[in-house]
Amino acid sequence: MAAPPNEPVLRDDEPKASPPPKGSAAPRLGAPAGQLAAWLVAAAINGVFIVATVPLPSGGASVRVLHHLVDAGQLLGLGLAVSAAAELGARLPRRGVTGPVLVYLAALALGQLVLRTDLEGVAQSIAPSALAAATHGLIAAVAFLPAMAVLACRLPDLRRWLAVPLGALGLGGLIGHQLVLVGDYPGLHLVFAVVSATLLGGGLSAVPRPALKQRPALGLGLRGLGALGAAASLVLWPGSTVMVEVFKVPGAVVAPFAAQLSRRSAAAGAVTFGDPAWFKDRSGAEPIAAGAPLLASGPPIVIVLLVDCMRADLLTKPANADKLPHMRALRDEGLFFTDARSPAPATTQSVASIFTSRTYSQLVWTFATVGKDPRVYPHLDTSLRFTEVLSRAGARTMIFTGLSALKNEYGVVRGLDEEHILSASMLSDGVVQKVEERLKKDAAGPQFFYVHVADAHSPYDRAGKKGSAFDRYLGEVGIVDKALGQLREALRTQGLAERTVILLTADHGEAFGEHNDTLHAHTLYDELLRVPLVMYVPGATPRRIDTPVSLLDLGPTVLDLFGLPTPGSYMGQSLAPFARGAEPKLTRPIVAESARRMQIMVFPDQVKVIRDLYRGTVEVYDLAQDPGELKNLYDEHAGEREPHVAELGAFFEAQTLSRPGYEVPYQKW
Repeated sequence: MAAPPNEPVLRDDEPKASPPPKGSAAPRLGAPAGQLAAWLVAAAINGVFIVATVPLPSGGASVRVLHHLVDAGQLLGLGLAVSAAAELGARLPRRGVTGPVLVYLAALALGQLVLRTDLEGVAQSIAPSALAAATHGLIAAVAFLPAMAVLACRLPDLRRWLAVPLGALGLGGLIGHQLVLVGDYPGLHLVFAVVSATLLGGGLSAVPRPALKQRPALGLGLRGLGALGAAASLVLWPGSTVMVEVFKVPGAVVAPFAAQLSRRSAAAGAVTFGDPAWFKDRSGAEPIAAGAPLLASGPPIVIVLLVDCMRADLLTKPANADKLPHMRALRDEGLFFTDARSPAPATTQSVASIFTSRTYSQLVWTFATVGKDPRVYPHLDTSLRFTEVLSRAGARTMIFTGLSALKNEYGVVRGLDEEHILSASMLSDGVVQKVEERLKKDAAGPQFFYVHVADAHSPYDRAGKKGSAFDRYLGEVGIVDKALGQLREALRTQGLAERTVILLTADHGEAFGEHNDTLHAHTLYDELLRVPLVMYVPGATPRRIDTPVSLLDLGPTVLDLFGLPTPGSYMGQSLAPFARGAEPKLTRPIVAESARRMQIMVFPDQVKVIRDLYRGTVEVYDLAQDPGELKNLYDEHAGEREPHVAELGAFFEAQTLSRPGYEVPYQKW
């Protein structure tokens, strides 16, 4: 009888295929494929986070597509590498410890490259006198995690049902690490992602393998194409605009390190827009003489009221008028500088720059610990603080704050004759009350008060816990507003108002979702750099001043108010001439710098350049047309904007401190 159609004809001597024994398990996916699949899942998770958390860039769909391609390509490359390692590991004795030991050694070596910056601060708090040893110890401890994950992947070999919780744990880790340590801990994110993907891969390796016809050549070809795409994403530079977007997602664990291979750094160049006098060493520059006295009612009292985290736009939006009446009254009665910027987006660096009139990289920063808080401080820096100049000239200098890091010994401020370090939980009205008591005790002679209040700091609960984060934050600034009213009333009551200058400002701003950021310290966009600056001088004509200024100008201004010359080494210029009715030409550049090794310069034509030395990106914004800094012009108009970028490079190349054995530290705080 003929065989039915479509069925193969078997010869009598040809053995028939035997069905698998009853109860036997189907072939598994295996470790190499499981690990690669896990990293493909990681790429998919990143894709969801990109769409869900990163607004569509102004560059349009093309930037977003490149963002996805770069991110997916880099994770694919890591997946292929891990898959290849798993294939090699499969040849090792299954019951031995050779595989986990090799993984540990590899993680230990890699950790020296990617974890040092992330763990140095923790090491400082553990063993400040043995920082290097403590850092190495922490790296060695963290390196155990990938090795433990590899051991855990053997569990499904013992009990197949363990694949489900193992995979679920890995999947949760790939999602969860995106939500913690958001403030730039690339090494730890990489380790957490590797551990999580390894666990997920271990779970997936136990999944039954699809019954597909084996095509080795096709599989090899697909891997080759994947490897080419991954290599392109790792080596080719897609432009600063795309890379800035890539860095916005914590799960982009390869990008911070791939950037070291392919980044393009802006070189220093000629001075095109600014005054060349500020682009060279100023240590030997002549002092700048003070102007005519501004106060005729006795020795001056100058009070700097610095509000931690206060954004500039709080004083300009009409919606805030009823919440900040005393600040607005001071604004309308004084000199209101509408375009003022902080020199740094975090308190320690900003205040140190204000008091030295120098940028972050011009100062010496070394580790110190305040309580349990390890950070780099300028306690060994010898730059002249303006308060030291005041003290030497006979003015009484005082600080009132709840921040212990602002003690003289830490160098952020120095030269203060009286330190009133109050309880960190004290609200600004209590701080102001201490100032009032001090004035009642002794108001004779010239006096300088630095009053730093931190009511407006996260978690924004000092004025209540209802409403949005911004509403609660605004409520906290309202507490400071009432304290300002209390201070001004006390000055009037004590008959000191006519000899008291009040400078109201902030150390930095605060982000509420702009540029995919919250809080402060992470970026150099204007939501963090633009700060309020009001100078109330009794008898001076109230005016609004749109000239761009910097808080580097604050020290020279205070010295001028006391009739003292400004040291020639200072990078700011006095704003006191505005109170005399003049229109001074300010020639120093507007610059700022982050401890994360980011730098900015704002030019007279309202072009702003941001250079990230750590990631190798450059951003250029036209603030006149794009005040929100949404469209990076650098990649589209590199030739046109290169003079701006080169001038920024020229300034910081000339001004960055250079001495044997010292390197400007990168820090996250």
